[in-house]
Amino acid sequence: MGIFYFCAILSAVTISNTRNDKYRYKVGVGSSDLTPLASIEAYLGNKLIPVVNISSGGTALLLTDEMLENYEIGDLIDASISIRERAFPMQLELKNVGEDGRANCSFLNAPPAFQSALKEFLGPKHLGASIQHNRTHTNIEEALELEDEAKAYEAYTGMNQTGVFVWMAEDRRLLKLLAVSRDLVLAWTPAAGTQTGKLSSQGNIHDIKWDRTIESTVFNYLADILLAWRNEKDDGDWIKALFETPAGVDSADAVKFPY
Repeated sequence: MGIFYFCAILSAVTISNTRNDKYRYKVGVGSSDLTPLASIEAYLGNKLIPVVNISSGGTALLLTDEMLENYEIGDLIDASISIRERAFPMQLELKNVGEDGRANCSFLNAPPAFQSALKEFLGPKHLGASIQHNRTHTNIEEALELEDEAKAYEAYTGMNQTGVFVWMAEDRRLLKLLAVSRDLVLAWTPAAGTQTGKLSSQGNIHDIKWDRTIESTVFNYLADILLAWRNEKDDGDWIKALFETPAGVDSADAVKFPY
């Protein structure tokens, strides 16, 4: 069983980015071509081009065979990239092309305003603030079955494949909290406390490679996302308290999801 219940943010994901590239996010190419939550668009002339991923240094665009006939590796491409409906004229250098028509490009002389807008867009605080309750994926049976005691399951999703997933007992006692951004994972359970890890190459939520000890970069990055998410609701201290809760809490010290 895969990550079907995370499909709002992780549909058909093949992870190809390394952990250290913290500013690259898959935009998502699927049945709807572009993930609406991503708010990133690219144009060649007046033609909308699907964006596969984007980072601080470049982007991958999905070009048709007809388009690719006009370019060779090393060619410069005049394009327009829109971040949250703000368009920036850009010059891209074509680095390589995959068999699926994925054209990997680097930014040339990206203007400071674009760099600032992209950094803000990709930053954890901005991602956290975008997370909203996803009612479509709340209390779905397949997710509830993943935790034996779970009587409630809630999903919260934001832009660029970022989400928080919560399993609770009947009294809203927290059984598991899972935060995901791209392939990075932060989890909390009463038994194990806080853990960090990375999704498998297939993006399977049942195949997480957990770090032997908490990976500080992953923890800080996802904690910033969670704090930004909860601070929007004026209870960011709840997240801080959660991470200070030791492993092995019993029912008398149960952590409850605040709403």
